[in-house]
Amino acid sequence: MIRLGKETISERGFTLLEVMIALVIAAFSLALLYDSVSSGISGVRISGQYAEALSRARSHIAALGKNVASVVGQHDGDDGSGFHWHLVIEPVPGERDPDGFAVYDCIVTETWLDGILPRQISLDTRRLGGSKPVK
Repeated sequence: MIRLGKETISERGFTLLEVMIALVIAAFSLALLYDSVSSGISGVRISGQYAEALSRARSHIAALGKNVASVVGQHDGDDGSGFHWHLVIEPVPGERDPDGFAVYDCIVTETWLDGILPRQISLDTRRLGGSKPVK
């Protein structure tokens, strides 16, 4: 307090130490907020890549149609935009459906690079193919 004659004036405000502590707390809070936002944006980007890879893999499975028996083996190629596919089609030994059609394992794998990290997604299914056995 400061006294001027009979009047007393009290000093109000923050000390330098209080201001510095508040600035440090604000800086830490902003750093945490920035990290949270950038992690969220990265997560959205990665999930978008997985969704695109899944869509591409489904397209390769759908493209097989009823021609599974004619493309038995391993196939691969470039899907563009950094995506690569690998397809494996193998007959399941001893498996036939009730009508006598052969059963095939079909596995498609989409791979891509996320920066320097390799990522992949695989879909597998079983398809009927071939023809009925001749009696």
